[in-house]
Amino acid sequence: MRVNLLSLFWTVKAFLPDMMKQNHGHIVNIASSAGLAGISKLGDYSSSKFGVIGFTEVLQYEMKFSGYTGVHTTVVCPAMINTGMFQGARMRYIMFAIYFITAQSVINQGAETNNCQTDVKSAGVVNNANAYI
Repeated sequence: MRVNLLSLFWTVKAFLPDMMKQNHGHIVNIASSAGLAGISKLGDYSSSKFGVIGFTEVLQYEMKFSGYTGVHTTVVCPAMINTGMFQGARMRYIMFAIYFITAQSVINQGAETNNCQTDVKSAGVVNNANAYI
């Protein structure tokens, strides 16, 4: 919970005030497809990622209804990220369309988002996740 969810609260708390002052910015959070559909024996992980999705959605509503139309959010929900955490893991059932995206493509898509809705991106593998850090 500390890494998957609470860290987002603290990061947003650090950056959001300046975004609100400028009415400009884009917060991109990484969740997981496990946050969209619970995974057996990974209830804690799925719950934390569901929290990321919910937090991102509520944050966007708060910005919109408070008049900050220039502050946007995106939540990315990959099946797996190439970080080594799931090295050697195999998916028995493919529940989502799997395709490859890069960190840069997520950043580019976020830059093009001009509406006040949370964009949910789902992908099989995100390469170069370190670009977000």
